[in-house]
Amino acid sequence: MKKLLTILSLLLVFTLTACNDSEGHLVTNEYEITFVSNGGSVVGSINVEGLVTTSLPEDPTKEGYTFAGWYVEENFQTLVSDGITVTTDTTLYARWEDNYYQFRVTLNLWDGEKAFYDFDYGEVTFIPATRQDGYNFKGWFYDVELTEPFDYKETLTSDINLYAKFDPVESIIFIIFNNYLVERFVVDYDEVVTLTEHDLEGFTFEGYYTEIEHTNQITTITGTKSSQYIYAKYSLAADNVDLTSLAYYDYLSPSNPVISITVEDYGVMTLELFPAVAQNTVDNFIQYALDQDYSGSSFHRIINGFMIQGGIIESNNCSIEGEFSSNGVTNNLSHTRGVISMARTSSMNSATSQFFIVHEDSDFLDGNYAAFGGLTSGFNILELIAYQLRDAYDKPYVDIVITSITVELNGYVPGTPICAE
Repeated sequence: MKKLLTILSLLLVFTLTACNDSEGHLVTNEYEITFVSNGGSVVGSINVEGLVTTSLPEDPTKEGYTFAGWYVEENFQTLVSDGITVTTDTTLYARWEDNYYQFRVTLNLWDGEKAFYDFDYGEVTFIPATRQDGYNFKGWFYDVELTEPFDYKETLTSDINLYAKFDPVESIIFIIFNNYLVERFVVDYDEVVTLTEHDLEGFTFEGYYTEIEHTNQITTITGTKSSQYIYAKYSLAADNVDLTSLAYYDYLSPSNPVISITVEDYGVMTLELFPAVAQNTVDNFIQYALDQDYSGSSFHRIINGFMIQGGIIESNNCSIEGEFSSNGVTNNLSHTRGVISMARTSSMNSATSQFFIVHEDSDFLDGNYAAFGGLTSGFNILELIAYQLRDAYDKPYVDIVITSITVELNGYVPGTPICAE
């Protein structure tokens, strides 16, 4: 009854009182009614004439709310009914009542499993991560194809389905041979991979094993949640190198001196030296060998795919002139696989006892280092040494000891090495 009296009193207040002009005609004024929808849909203002009953516009809408009427005051004291008249410009304010809805989020988990969460209307949705053994959770998605990621800032206004995306944990597989990393690859969790032979020049493949002692042979591997090591077993292949296939074949001669490098636990590498290419370098190397200075030294620097380097000894011998083109000396022997050459510092005339044997073609060295011979047997030994595990400074973890270097002169008479000026 009280509400009805309020509405009736408002109608009385808003009733337009007409006035007469100078000739006694009835005159009415025009007024504007402005609508403040308070977050609802926009309602445009309207112009009305005095003494004219005006209908209110269509009710606004607001998601999650029910429209509760237009009020004269911002604090919603006086409700306005339909069919009003006004006597002045007027602003009306929309009042809303909350709808109470609860919506459900269905979480589609692993292998058909589901979980459910209920949220109030408009509540910011916090969806927790999920777990699956052997997999990394990558987020929630709106679609089963996992192409449209869920917006974690979304406010919920309806029931939704979300789908979990998982990526398998990757297992890194390391294939090790003789402390050397032969291959590294990745296998997904639970993925079964058939192992294929990995060919190494100079070796015969014998199988893969889970133990470093070459026990428990395997042909497949299954991805796990951690890294795995596989140990490859190889045996040295016969050293059946066709000498005519060597890049330095034309330098070979029965009259060339020959050296034999015996490496402890590995075997013997035989090299022919070429005085016609770098005579002083050959004479220098032969002197160290004949003096047995190399005995007990080692291959102290190993770079697979490049070279193996040895010959650090204590000696008072002088350094020799670098016999290569950038130092003004003709030397056409290219640094191909098996070639022996002198190591040096940045100074062109600093070579003394250290030497290296090229593991793989390295012609970028040509013209800057004194190549002076080539391997004729023991290529398999070269391969085996090159595959040793080394530290960050290319030093092998296990010493590769040179037992001796012997010389067969084959009629060649070496001269006294000439020191660099």
